Amino acid sequence: MTDNEFRDRQRAATALREGLRQQAETPQFTPLTVADLTAPATRRAGSGRLVAAGLGVAAVIAALALLVPSMLGDRPIPAAPGPVETPSIDPTSTPTAPGVTGWHPTSPPPLSPRRDAVTAWVGDTYLVVGGFGDVCADSADCADPKPLVDGARYDPVTDTWRKIADAPEQVFAHAASPYPSTAVLGDTVYVLASGGPLAYRADRDRWERIPAAEDSAAIYATDRLLVSVRGFTTGDDFVRYDTFDPATGNWTTHPKVKTPAGAIAGASVVQGHLVVMAAGAEHTDTLWMTLITLSTGEVTPLGSTPVEIQRPVAAGTAGLAAWPRGDTQAWFLNLDTLDWSSVDLPARSRGLTGWNGGYRFDWYLTTENAIALRGQLYGPALKEWVEVPDLPVPDHDPVVAGGADSVLACFGVDTATFADACYLLRPVLPGPPSVAPEVWDPSTEPPGR
Repeated sequence: MTDNEFRDRQRAATALREGLRQQAETPQFTPLTVADLTAPATRRAGSGRLVAAGLGVAAVIAALALLVPSMLGDRPIPAAPGPVETPSIDPTSTPTAPGVTGWHPTSPPPLSPRRDAVTAWVGDTYLVVGGFGDVCADSADCADPKPLVDGARYDPVTDTWRKIADAPEQVFAHAASPYPSTAVLGDTVYVLASGGPLAYRADRDRWERIPAAEDSAAIYATDRLLVSVRGFTTGDDFVRYDTFDPATGNWTTHPKVKTPAGAIAGASVVQGHLVVMAAGAEHTDTLWMTLITLSTGEVTPLGSTPVEIQRPVAAGTAGLAAWPRGDTQAWFLNLDTLDWSSVDLPARSRGLTGWNGGYRFDWYLTTENAIALRGQLYGPALKEWVEVPDLPVPDHDPVVAGGADSVLACFGVDTATFADACYLLRPVLPGPPSVAPEVWDPSTEPPGR
């Protein structure tokens, strides 16, 4: 990497944190109001509510756009020496019985403490790679980041870590951002990196470059395609997206998706559908929405929906599109039947809530059958909550990721130093109805809280 590329990356990190700070909301992530959407593009001192939503989103997108500057050729990158397993701890010290909801320490990770690492669930393991090795209390402290390129995979069944080949350049992902820079297709993890997108072939422990999509702001995966949602600014009146087929190594540009005039637009990919959303303009109470089936190109207009107005971001779990940022309710859309359902949210955040760059947020975290809502986990299929205990690591800048039926939490900053341990929460949600899980009523306060 050249000095100029490194400085570009530094500016991207600083700009992204500043953009995220401008988007900061209350710990409950209260949704946008009409006044918020029409307010001048300024932020009142001391206010924790999202006032200039469009400018915050634009700042994030502008920073993310710095990460993919050009089209690069498809060429392999030699792997580092082969992985080495670390010794497993006594499995009797890590309970895994159904219904257990406590955090339990993993074997020592072969990584130095870090923040903003790239995480992924791939090949039944957790991938943790890259990030920064310095404490960053706010955007002013991020001007000279210490990038990391090493990584490891953690197997929660055997409680073992394996070092992986170093990334060819710095990679990072801000957990507080709703726009993912990482996607998984089969055994391959795709990452938006400083010099263009990278593919980590987990089955070969090998990094490769792939061509870059134009103006990529977020990437997602379907069952066989990579989807890039392009950067946008408030008032564009459309959303643009591209798809990448690993079999051909080519990107395909698709027609623009029209959105309401003057609205704040966005798109997410859930269960093979591009969910296009817009807030504001004539849609002042709820989100406007349309679905595109990516495998066929079929467009299903939904118009105004029951989802209360908020920043247009969706997550997916158990065959549903979900909106985790509501004020009093979270909404779910069954993508097969197009039926809506909702759940009342807890009065305050708990468990999976932390601090990033000086402000508080809930993780955009899902497992195969649960989604994080207001810092707790909810299983929409069984309509049950499972209380997540407080994080076992410091809640400032920890590395947190969701797996198939577990959550991994590592490191975190305590005052000005990193913690160095990792913990696993397993299982996070009950399995068959015969299992008696530790469930709770979100309308009541747990003892001692």
